[in-house]
Amino acid sequence: MNIPEQIVQKMSEYHVVQKEYHDCGVGTMQMVRNMMRLPCLAYNDLSRMLGASEQIGVSSWRMTRHLRFAGVRHRERDGMPMRRLVRGLDDGFVYVVSYQQVADGDREVGPPGQYVWDRNSVSLQHPDHIDGHYSLVFAASPETIWCADPAMDYALVGLPRGIRPIPRRMFEDRWIDMDLDDGKILDHWAIELA
Repeated sequence: MNIPEQIVQKMSEYHVVQKEYHDCGVGTMQMVRNMMRLPCLAYNDLSRMLGASEQIGVSSWRMTRHLRFAGVRHRERDGMPMRRLVRGLDDGFVYVVSYQQVADGDREVGPPGQYVWDRNSVSLQHPDHIDGHYSLVFAASPETIWCADPAMDYALVGLPRGIRPIPRRMFEDRWIDMDLDDGKILDHWAIELA
């Protein structure tokens, strides 16, 4: 691990497991609330406030609205270059991101050197073909993006519960989604948290 262990442990302490497959946005916002030391909200109440639904999950605009009403300093970024994300992480920012979900066992390259997954696999014209997912990105090393993933109710070997390392190249390829509420393309989209 190329990042300080105390950062990984602290993010694991903020970790919340999403309750339904479609409410990663609720789990992520609950982690943000924990990290910012905001008053605790019941998970179901936060889900209602964010308008979570089976059809669309949670819309990005509802997340930014929730942060604004909660008084959390943030900045929405679209088209964010990877180097800007890494620089922000180095400066101590944490990011809510929406990307194509990474499952354990996914590989960046398969035999013989071909992608197992790439951004061409995402069909933004057919929302059923995408698997958008919100997480909190909190650190980067030269080869890895580190996130607190609300879909993880377990620990990977050698890491605390809820912490997922993603190869940087894989993350960058998958850093695209569609907001199903309004059809907005979330390409290299993030909410920067101060």
